Amino acid sequence: MVRADVAKIPSIDQEDVRFVLVEGSRRILPELTEELSGYGLEQLRERGIDVRLSTFLNSCVDGHVVLSDSTEFDADTIVWTAGVKASPVLAESDLPIEGRGRSPPCPRSGRPRQRRRRRRLGGEGLRRRAGPDQ
Repeated sequence: MVRADVAKIPSIDQEDVRFVLVEGSRRILPELTEELSGYGLEQLRERGIDVRLSTFLNSCVDGHVVLSDSTEFDADTIVWTAGVKASPVLAESDLPIEGRGRSPPCPRSGRPRQRRRRRRLGGEGLRRRAGPDQ
């Protein structure tokens, strides 16, 4: 989408548009199965996105980026999103929870169970577990 918009702006060259996704873990989309995660990675790379797995941001000063794999580059725009933590609502639900507080994907579809549960509940969302005072 960005590349199509940039094509309409004569003062910006397509070569100046670069996306680098830096991911600290060994794969993207950890809430999905390995197969779907791999598919997502493949799609990003096919779209020209430079995906760096098992890599961290060491520094970013005055637009100069240094990654843990010794890669360095300059950037005019940096979008930082950090921290992936499961929603605390999951702990109060009746869904199964894995070690990091996430609900494991459904074995058949590979999709997160929350979506399937929401659909089954007619869009109501997650049910809360009944606590001792409820």
